[in-house]
Amino acid sequence: MDMLNPFPSLLDFAILAPLILRLALGVVVGSQGYKLLAGKKLPALTLLVLSALVIIGLGTQIAALLILIGYVITSLQQKTDKYLLIMASAASLLFLGAGPFSLDLPL
Repeated sequence: MDMLNPFPSLLDFAILAPLILRLALGVVVGSQGYKLLAGKKLPALTLLVLSALVIIGLGTQIAALLILIGYVITSLQQKTDKYLLIMASAASLLFLGAGPFSLDLPL
């Protein structure tokens, strides 16, 4: 039975999904960390290091967990949902892992 998919040939590229998530999350979190460099040094450096780890795919699940925890706390403190996409991306990487194009080694 064939799957009902409008673009079945794109399923061949599913292997790229974690890479795309890693790059997007790393760039967004890194840009937020860069904006914080003027004032709060420690949170800014933490965000920059975590974003670099996510981008290169080293310790991705741990970095994604720390990003997720940080943004959940920030969202609760500020009573906003503007970080929802960041939290969803971090949770996805937490469950998916870094993918094949990363420096993480499967255990």
